Amino acid sequence: MDIEHALGGAQGATFDQSGDDLGAASEAETVHWAVFRLTLYALSYTNGTHERQQEIHVDFKVATDALFSRVDHAAFAAQLRVSTALIRQARLKDGTAAHRAPPHGWKRAAIQIAMDRAAFFADLAEKLSSGVDS
Repeated sequence: MDIEHALGGAQGATFDQSGDDLGAASEAETVHWAVFRLTLYALSYTNGTHERQQEIHVDFKVATDALFSRVDHAAFAAQLRVSTALIRQARLKDGTAAHRAPPHGWKRAAIQIAMDRAAFFADLAEKLSSGVDS
């Protein structure tokens, strides 16, 4: 699996598709499959499945798709196993009628997502720099 496939949509949804476009079950499934595919991609390199000598080609579209990817409400909700609506409501100002308390464990989930994203972007930078002349 190359980076282009790992970043592609999961189960028919694309990363730029709004969480509002998906049903609740589909949101969690989409995030699950995207994380699963990215994990498989990372493991294939750490386990030596891919030849280390093979030049990794990351074109402009793939690189910019990766750079512009984001963590949305649905991804954070899936990490916490709560509804997307709860995340949106917890982000509202205190005192607003629809405001809810943040879900339990939100800091750990935010840390995990941040660490995963940092590792993902470090890997992308490494792949991009492999094709740059010194």
